[in-house]
Amino acid sequence: MVLGLLILAGCELSHIKPQQTVVISGRALSANGAPLSHVQVRLYKEADFGEFIFGAAAALGSLGTVCLLPSAPTICHKGHQATTSADGSYRFTIKGADVQGMVGDVSTLDVVFADSNNSAAASTTLRFKARTTQVQLPTARLWSAGLRVANGRSTFGLSWHALKGAAYTVQLLDPAQGISLWTQAASGGSARVDTRVLEDRTAGAAVTARVSLGNDVNAAYVSARTLVHPVAGAPPSRHASCSAVTGTTQVVSFRQIRCAATDGDLITPARLNASNGAVVSGVMIALPQARPIALVVARGVSGSVVVEVSPNGRSWRRVATSSKTTFAVRAPGEPTACGPKAVWIRA
Repeated sequence: MVLGLLILAGCELSHIKPQQTVVISGRALSANGAPLSHVQVRLYKEADFGEFIFGAAAALGSLGTVCLLPSAPTICHKGHQATTSADGSYRFTIKGADVQGMVGDVSTLDVVFADSNNSAAASTTLRFKARTTQVQLPTARLWSAGLRVANGRSTFGLSWHALKGAAYTVQLLDPAQGISLWTQAASGGSARVDTRVLEDRTAGAAVTARVSLGNDVNAAYVSARTLVHPVAGAPPSRHASCSAVTGTTQVVSFRQIRCAATDGDLITPARLNASNGAVVSGVMIALPQARPIALVVARGVSGSVVVEVSPNGRSWRRVATSSKTTFAVRAPGEPTACGPKAVWIRA
């Protein structure tokens, strides 16, 4: 069964024995090329296919400095730690089991370093797989992004020093927990973020540049955070009532006693419930009064999403679709919606 799962998922079977010694080494430099001496370097294993199948921790991808926060996620306490020498070199000596998943596949590993223990500092993550017992990672440095943020009435304007061949992601992060409140792709050396996605929350703005270093090693350079303050305020849907939706063709709704989708908590999953035990596929939000629908924002979505609006709770108009985990869609013509099923977001 395990072999069948590996083949089905296209996973790569590890040839390292669980008790074999694996050495991972590399060298960390500052943004100007000087050695990063006597700084902590952390090694983490991302969640693998088998762990997803059996319900273990979720993959975090590029951790950055989130593990330096007081409320760091559980995966941070399961990693390995080393300290760089005077020339910036580091070395991890671990076991073969530490580089494999639950079903014996080759795991994806993250090596993370920063120049200080400040959780808002710049960091670099090297993402790779250990296929042999001796892994020499390419020398990597921090990125001096020079991130600048201009607060406007409708958008936050972000700009940074571009890296050749990089793919960029802009994030707004919760200052206390380091969790992303908003993520969007970017290109070149600038981006604009709609101020409404931040609602009434303060956040740390950061940009991540992802570059291939060759030999199946990818680098994620995360800029230092720059604090941004709320401009738009709470949305009109704050504390609006809602219903959980089940089904896709035959839709059934279940009124929620407290609507976690509109409570202003941008971090905790909504976890809407259906009393019949069916899988929740979406949410209906009832606005307190008729008003134009200018923007619909969703976070933590899995799969494809259809956004529909209704002026009466009976006839519905599709205004947008998305397959992103976080998205903001503008309804063409700003249609007016009201009633018990004002906005329907269905995954």
